[in-house]
Amino acid sequence: MASLTIDNSHKTPGYNIQWLENGHRKTIYIGGKHFDRRTAERLKEVIETLIRYRENGILIPDKNTQVWLETANPAIHEKLAKAGLIKLPEKHTCGELWTEFLKSKTDVKDSTIRIYEATKAKFFEFFSESDKLGSLNLDKFRQWTEYLKENNNAKTSITLYTRQMKTVFNWCRDEKKWVSDNPLAGIGSGTYENHDKDRIITLPEYKAMLKVCPTQEWRVILVLARIGGLRCPSELVPLRWIDFDWERKFFVVRSPKTERYPTGKNRHVPIFPEMVSEIKKLETECNKSSEFVINGFRTPTGERHEKPALTYQFDQISIGAGLGEIERPFDNMRMSRSNELRRNPNIGTKLESMWLGHSQKVADEHYFYLNRADFKRAAEWETEEWLLT
Repeated sequence: MASLTIDNSHKTPGYNIQWLENGHRKTIYIGGKHFDRRTAERLKEVIETLIRYRENGILIPDKNTQVWLETANPAIHEKLAKAGLIKLPEKHTCGELWTEFLKSKTDVKDSTIRIYEATKAKFFEFFSESDKLGSLNLDKFRQWTEYLKENNNAKTSITLYTRQMKTVFNWCRDEKKWVSDNPLAGIGSGTYENHDKDRIITLPEYKAMLKVCPTQEWRVILVLARIGGLRCPSELVPLRWIDFDWERKFFVVRSPKTERYPTGKNRHVPIFPEMVSEIKKLETECNKSSEFVINGFRTPTGERHEKPALTYQFDQISIGAGLGEIERPFDNMRMSRSNELRRNPNIGTKLESMWLGHSQKVADEHYFYLNRADFKRAAEWETEEWLLT
């Protein structure tokens, strides 16, 4: 058992906490100028708990003791560490955190690394590489998200950066043990939903763009995006001629986005009637000289160019068709197809989700779009009297 006594040898009386360990008396002194008796009594209880746990081979104390230690004055941490009762965490920096985290990501795609790099850049716009991890807390990260808002970062981008930072600090806590808790735990995850740039691309608009496409390959790109509902460029570029089963009227889509899920690596998409002639023309034109269907955005090593090149050419086509520039064109073509399929009474939401490769929940949150027909049906519908009784 430890003892607590008042020490009057200082200008302001303080407190001595003493205990015997291996026949030797140990003492921790805390000054009365900064610590009251209640704190001294609680420290005595904590010391007794730490000694008891250590004698029984238990390294981690009970939750109440952990919480008290985490919130205690750093001076108390130093005294307990000097007495050998706790170990002070190493004071790692934010620069070390990012260096070690990115070094550990050897099994992720380049696109994921680019997202982490973008998050890192936004992180260091506010924090510095020399900041100690122990100095980061919930309030500072709330200030960081406010800073991002004030500097015109989109809500969806802030959501992405926040979620990535949670991943980084979970890794820091679980793998490196550099922090005991994730300082972003109290920040909501937010949402990726942003419907400001949603735009249905109608079938007449799609056909107008087909007419001004510079090549047959570009006509097929539009067909696969607007009628096939493929994600572009991630699902467009890996598509091979051998993926088309003309006899059974479907083609196989490989999806990097969903391949981590048990049923998401490949999916079968119907060869819709509107697709047949355009794809057959390209097949005849290139005589299958390449194993890939789309080659205009592929380097000699088999890697695709950056997405902006694809978007730039699409802009030239949409402008040539008299539609002007369309924001997020490939997302909006996919959204347009999603709505057509799910509203078709012979298809519905289940098949639409299977063919386009997303859950019905994702379709509801990100793809569903109200159209004029919805309001027309509502305007013509009269509530039946029996529904009110």
